[in-house]
Amino acid sequence: MGLKKIIRNIKISIQKLSQNRKRGFDHIISLGYNCEVAYSFLKYFYFEESGLFNWAYSKNIDDLINALKDTDNIGKNGFVFVVSGLWECQKTFVQFHGKEDNTKNGAAEVTSRLNYLKNKFVKIAQSDDKKLYIYKMKTSQIDQKTPKKLEMLWNALAKNVGAKNFQLLVVCEQNAKPIKSSDKYITRTVKFFAPDTDVTNGSYMRNGWDDIFYEFYPKKIGKKPTKKYKFDKK
Repeated sequence: MGLKKIIRNIKISIQKLSQNRKRGFDHIISLGYNCEVAYSFLKYFYFEESGLFNWAYSKNIDDLINALKDTDNIGKNGFVFVVSGLWECQKTFVQFHGKEDNTKNGAAEVTSRLNYLKNKFVKIAQSDDKKLYIYKMKTSQIDQKTPKKLEMLWNALAKNVGAKNFQLLVVCEQNAKPIKSSDKYITRTVKFFAPDTDVTNGSYMRNGWDDIFYEFYPKKIGKKPTKKYKFDKK
């Protein structure tokens, strides 16, 4: 690639970043199904905002919808230790990262932190700030009922949580059955998701996540994080 073309591409990129920042989002909120979105934003844009589902894992969209229908149910029946770093809510069956493993203090730590995050999640949702919710849709769970379930997800946010001034972005893998955008949600694709056991591997960002991050951009970009996550591989 010639020098002139490189300079032109740099100028175009700067222009796009400037435009996107003006129309960007005050809050970009991951709904799962796992940590890939939150981790990729942290690594790519140094954008970190603690969220209820940032470091969570939901087996399917139904569990997520049920959790959103009444966020007070999260942790209502306590948490059970699953594997290192994960605790499962016995009411909603959504799994959350904890700071401690199978100790007497582990469940208490998860409960205390999630109580704070639940209140924050609802407060932000009901604010006038511009919000983007991102949900990764598992390829194995896409079928003829998916559009209806995505509408149910939107309704849970709007009607149950009380969210306003928001958009719902649904991200799928390219080899998945196509899902058309609707008046309730926008769909985009990446080449493939990082394996569930390797979501904190930054090499997967070039699968197409970077294009999504340039299109749906946070208004504010943070500084390179100095915090070290115990699950951070790179």
